[in-house]
Amino acid sequence: MLPGAKAKHEAEVAAAEGRYQEECRQHALRRAHRIESWRRAYEAHNARNTELAGQAERHNAEIDAFRREFEAGDPDAVVSYFDMVLQASTYPDPFPRRYRLAYFPESTQLVLEHQLPDLSVIPTVKAYKYVKTKDEVTSTVRPPSQIRALYASIVAQL
Repeated sequence: MLPGAKAKHEAEVAAAEGRYQEECRQHALRRAHRIESWRRAYEAHNARNTELAGQAERHNAEIDAFRREFEAGDPDAVVSYFDMVLQASTYPDPFPRRYRLAYFPESTQLVLEHQLPDLSVIPTVKAYKYVKTKDEVTSTVRPPSQIRALYASIVAQL
């Protein structure tokens, strides 16, 4: 009804159509960029998985070869295996960790020379008791027979 309203409306529609087309183009560019990023991430993921699978296969092949050598009685493999077992063992701090291994394939014997702890690893105090009347702590000494028995138990457990 207003003069020039139709032309103004058509100009606004054309401008809006232009903005819409530009936004569609920008969206398509963002989408293409996002898809490309996903593709690169996917390829990097697959490459990393392939690399890790190869490392796992090589590691497993080394373990299988080590196992075959051990089962065949290869002296180096036997000594290496038992050395790994002894290194993985946990002991309290005062215990010595020195040992030597030798394997004799002729007799299939493993010889282990292990330094044992001395009697000092056994506490000489059996118990502590608080005496309230004197406000002091007294200790009970462990008998020598008990110290020897505990030491023998430790050596047997080692």
